[in-house]
Amino acid sequence: MVANLMTNTPARDAFTNAVQSIAGRITGAGADIQVQIGTLPAGALILGTNTNVETVIGGTAPVFNVGTTPTGAQIASAIALTAGTVVTPPVAALANPIAADTPVYANISGGGATTSGDAYVTVQFIKPVS
Repeated sequence: MVANLMTNTPARDAFTNAVQSIAGRITGAGADIQVQIGTLPAGALILGTNTNVETVIGGTAPVFNVGTTPTGAQIASAIALTAGTVVTPPVAALANPIAADTPVYANISGGGATTSGDAYVTVQFIKPVS
């Protein structure tokens, strides 16, 4: 009988090197809309953002972003507004891995009021290695 499955150094550690995600939904109409979808742990390496627009994001000139501030675009910017799924790599200026626990927001802003919109947002990351 096996007494300990962690006797040898594993090729990978599913507890610290596994791809994880935070997810949320942004929906509504009106002026700037922001939703906090979660918080990333310090040291996390952000891999990308998945968005699935269920209802077209419409309005005067809406812009769909994912950032670390309620109106920011530090993770993904100018995501497609049409229905469908989009995978977006992190923006080039993102300081990866992140230095501290960081809230993540999905936001729709700019150009007057948003008239429609419904989207699911997922941010994938690798948990910090201890």
